Amino acid sequence: MFWIMRPRRFYGVTLVTSSILFFGSQTLMGQAGQVDQDSNPVSVPEQQSEPSDQKLSGSSPQLSKNLGYFWLPLASSVIPGLGQLAHGEYVRAGSYTGLYLLSQHHLDQSKEEFMQFRKSSEWASMTQLERENEYVHGDMARKVSYAAQVRLLTRSFSAWETFRASLPSLQASGKFTFIKDDDSVSDLAMAPFQFDFLKRKTTWIPLAIGAALYYYSAVLVPQVNTAVSTDPLTGADTLYTLGTSWNAGTHEEMAFRGWLMPMLMEQTGDPISSNLISGALFGGAHLNHIDAPLFQISLGWYLGWVTIRNQWRLSEAVFIHAWWDVFALLVNYQTRNTKLEGSANMLPLMLPPLKIVF
Repeated sequence: MFWIMRPRRFYGVTLVTSSILFFGSQTLMGQAGQVDQDSNPVSVPEQQSEPSDQKLSGSSPQLSKNLGYFWLPLASSVIPGLGQLAHGEYVRAGSYTGLYLLSQHHLDQSKEEFMQFRKSSEWASMTQLERENEYVHGDMARKVSYAAQVRLLTRSFSAWETFRASLPSLQASGKFTFIKDDDSVSDLAMAPFQFDFLKRKTTWIPLAIGAALYYYSAVLVPQVNTAVSTDPLTGADTLYTLGTSWNAGTHEEMAFRGWLMPMLMEQTGDPISSNLISGALFGGAHLNHIDAPLFQISLGWYLGWVTIRNQWRLSEAVFIHAWWDVFALLVNYQTRNTKLEGSANMLPLMLPPLKIVF
């Protein structure tokens, strides 16, 4: 209840809690697969090797060969922690499942609070524009949105990590050999704060375009168009922007460039086709916010190209995605009291956080 009554602390504490749970569980079970391999000695009598091989065939590596790159990650995207449980990583499984249940609890509470607010006299006295803003930018609406984002984040993290944990076994059987470098959960969680990426043209050029569009939308347009009004940012705006951008930058890249695109690459053998398909699906996933997400498709293709260029590592794409969202959300908040038809919100800068409901 304390978080519900204090929105700024809700965003900050939830973000910190998410990070602690992910970082804390990252290293506890990290050596399980290596121990499993090291426990099979190579200099044993021939008659003893057969039982060892039989034991291995029923363990996590064999499970990875059969299920690891599609069905088990897909199941983990519905029930976070399931893939980690199947691989015997019980601490991580509990972390994902616990965070999912916690976010679901806060989502239910926030929805109930919002429903009660909509029955109040304050809501009845609002104008239509004020109600529209409350649906998108109000504290209670943002609490609902953020709890839903954290819930979705656990799904994507769990699915992606299930897939990546299966890679050694899959590559040993000749699959996904095009993935040369490995990421970790902590690598991607910290990627939005790796500002060394700004030294790369592939990073600073798109973000410079985003910054220019932000300046045009939030500064220049209001100066020449009196129909567009601007509002000062609040502390809650800033916290929500940072938390939402971190969530979207990490989990969307894990889902589309970290899992879907490699699966398509394995099936088609063509990086161009896999990028085109995954980028189109990425744009299509934003149809619940935008009627024609052509810019989102284009950005998805660019982030896919960056990922392939980096030998399928996601960190740079996560950085670009997260900070692009920062620009987009700040524009929305600074022009929140302007009708969408006449405001800078209609610019292609908008890249709202993905929402998927099972």
